[in-house]
Amino acid sequence: MFERDGGQANWKTIGIGDGGNEIGTGGVNQQTRTMQRADGFPVVNNGANIAAKTKTDDMVLSSVSNNGAVGLSIAVDTMLDAVDRAKISTEKNVPVDFEDLKTENNARARVNDYKDVVNSMYKEHISIDGLSKTNQQTIDGRTLERAQGETIVPLGSDGATHDDMFDRLVNIAGNKGVDMPATDTPKSVFSYDATWK
Repeated sequence: MFERDGGQANWKTIGIGDGGNEIGTGGVNQQTRTMQRADGFPVVNNGANIAAKTKTDDMVLSSVSNNGAVGLSIAVDTMLDAVDRAKISTEKNVPVDFEDLKTENNARARVNDYKDVVNSMYKEHISIDGLSKTNQQTIDGRTLERAQGETIVPLGSDGATHDDMFDRLVNIAGNKGVDMPATDTPKSVFSYDATWK
């Protein structure tokens, strides 16, 4: 599909990745294979062996691929809502009103849909965490939800949860910007969340 016709697909391709081994992350193949941290250890464990070669037109890099997919679904949902409003505006010959777009509510709904899927899978004993290889309510070793009353923590830190990323995505969708802790600086190309290349 991605490499047909000499790699020239007749459609727009988007890859979502978190470790450089996913389709679409071929655009960062060299970094996946060779990039090192300040202490000399590789940014991606076994990067020379797992680095993807297949590129896509656009790439979403995320600390966890699932979160990149949630971010993409929020963006698509918001765009479709805006297109629907523009169409209605044209049909009724009235100005387009984007002020009351419920982007923040739509974003939270997409996040809740995702959490519902993970929780349902857990109850059915099929929510296999990518790191522990056991049925857990975690994805790649990170807890799905932040405990009530806890504050947002830097992405990539030991205590980061999926809610820490989801709250940022919802804020972006609601045009509130991203209220990130001062320590929320990327450690490498792979620590960006929902970032387009």
